[in-house]
Formats: sequence, structure tokens, C-alpha cells
Amino acid sequence: MKYDLLHFEEGDEDFVNGKIEEYEESVIPPVPGAEDENTVLKIENGDGEVIPGCIFQVDKRKIAEIDVMWVDEPYRGQGIGTSLLKEAERELKEKGAYIILHGFSIGKRRFLKSAALPFVPQGRTARRDISSTS
Repeated sequence: MKYDLLHFEEGDEDFVNGKIEEYEESVIPPVPGAEDENTVLKIENGDGEVIPGCIFQVDKRKIAEIDVMWVDEPYRGQGIGTSLLKEAERELKEKGAYIILHGFSIGKRRFLKSAALPFVPQGRTARRDISSTS
């Protein structure tokens, strides 16, 4: 059988995303009554400047993905990002969610190792069950 590799056209992304969601929901069904939601967390220094921040999404299957996490350069290596991630985990635990960590950049790989979190190479996913952590 012959196949053609083509670039996306308008509308293809929605179709593919719909198929991915359909598959994911067949593997892990949605939690009744659950809604998709975004949460943004930050820590400010004494001058009111945001020094780290993260954005995570919790979908209707109670799966959380960290979309963005950032720590300002002068504050890296001081445990501030780890504190932020632990707060995110605490909130996710309250929501009864699992956290998904996708492949990250090299800087994030170092951070995840220092925070004792799994790093998964690009294109793979780790699921961290935080429902029983304290």
C-alpha cells in the first residue's frame, strides 16, 4: 500500500486533536462532572516581581500537564522552582489529578532531576501518581 506524507492544511489540526482526544478517552475515560481547567501559579520576591511561574492544565480525565514552568535566572538552583512544583502537586492532589511530565529541554531536565521527578525523553510521557503523596 502506498502512503503520502503531507503537511497539514487548515482544519487538519482540529481533526487530529479530536482523534487524539478520542483515543485518550478510550484509554482513560473522563471523570463524570469534571471540566478542563488551567491554573497559573507564581512566587513573587519582596519587590513584587514574579521570579518563577508555572501553568498547568487539568483535563476532564483528571490528568494534569505542566505546560510552562520558568524560574528567573538569578533564582535558579535555590529550590524555588521545586517549591512551586510541590505547591502545584499539592493543588493537583486536592483535585484528585495525576501529573503528566512530557519531554523537556535540557534546563528542565536538570530541574526535574534535582526535584526528584522523572524525566522522559522527547516524544514519551511519564505519569506521576500524586494521589498518595504528602
